[in-house]
Amino acid sequence: VRIATDLGGFSCRFVLVIGRILDRRRHDNLDVAWHDAIDAFCGKKRQREKKVAVISVQHNGLGNQLFQFALSRLLALSLGGPFFARLIRDYEGPMSIDRLPPHSTESWNAFQFIFAQQQKSIVDDNDTASLNKCVPRLIPSKSQFFTNGTALLAERPADTRRLPMQHMLRNAFHPNSTCLKTLGYFQHYALLRGYGTILRNSLLRIRDDLILSQEPTSDDIVIHIRLCNGPIHHYHYYTLNNYFRHILVPLLSSSALPRRNIKIISGCNPNTQGVVSDLIRTYGAILVHPTFYDDETNENQQQQQHKKRRNHHPIRSIAADFVYLTRAKTLILTESTYAFWSGFLNRGAMEIHAPASGPVPIPYAEPNYIFHDIHKGRYWGKYVKNQTDGIIFSQFS
Repeated sequence: VRIATDLGGFSCRFVLVIGRILDRRRHDNLDVAWHDAIDAFCGKKRQREKKVAVISVQHNGLGNQLFQFALSRLLALSLGGPFFARLIRDYEGPMSIDRLPPHSTESWNAFQFIFAQQQKSIVDDNDTASLNKCVPRLIPSKSQFFTNGTALLAERPADTRRLPMQHMLRNAFHPNSTCLKTLGYFQHYALLRGYGTILRNSLLRIRDDLILSQEPTSDDIVIHIRLCNGPIHHYHYYTLNNYFRHILVPLLSSSALPRRNIKIISGCNPNTQGVVSDLIRTYGAILVHPTFYDDETNENQQQQQHKKRRNHHPIRSIAADFVYLTRAKTLILTESTYAFWSGFLNRGAMEIHAPASGPVPIPYAEPNYIFHDIHKGRYWGKYVKNQTDGIIFSQFS
């Protein structure tokens, strides 16, 4: 709290929200009163004598990397110093084995393609002109978190076991700190609330010049599905009966359109039993695989469309799938950080249907969201400001 008080603004919010790691009881995504109290407590940012450079160390899938980038970018603005982002190095993994976390490279490539205007922030550790105040190597598996004014703030379970988060925060915002490297997940809506507009329109604005091989229309209901036929780890399985039917029946029955098409973005095999095949059989849904093309790459992309994987599935592009989702007018999401950001960065959707419970942050205060809680059987919920419950549900199973 003392550190937060000295900082003010977003940096203060960051310290208090990340500090929830110290209090394992605080995991309520809908603790609206707590979020309001943080904003009231922090107020405007305080002026710092020393500017701190912030480096976002990007890792894992695209959804994870967007949380990392957004948090680090907002933190850099608050601290008043320069901002850079780069791909994680093999020595920066959570364990002593030198290897990159899964999906890091392909997701970082997709990020750079989708958000080309952020290229000026992307650097390499060898870029000494930009990073002359930063120590090039801090190895978390060797408990190296603070050296010569460079602090490593790592919000990963393995790292917080090596060095408690309160010590990392003290290092990060120490008066002698000149460089801060952020490495972790930072998946808290409390960090993003109120910053949606600046992220969508500026800091994480998707390129307007990207051309897809197929576009979602205003008649389409676009669905993103991550889990094909069962739960994985702490992610729940969203099925036809516990989720999609409660959304699609009202949508299709109340629509003034003669017919609404249901499009699915997913890596699931439509010929295997699971939620994708259920949606295809029950509602005539279509599994789509968009790609990018322009005047220079049109021929190459068209050839790519006709290539098949070993299992005879069309080759997917995580970047094209993501952009397709961000252009949908009616969007249905399941538990996934990738899906979270496809909704959060969508600037034209009329309705975004999303889970109201689970491990993925709930963007309750963002416009045009409708929430559904499969655990309590509550559907069609909307955020109502100044209500204790946050989201008010109108339909129950």
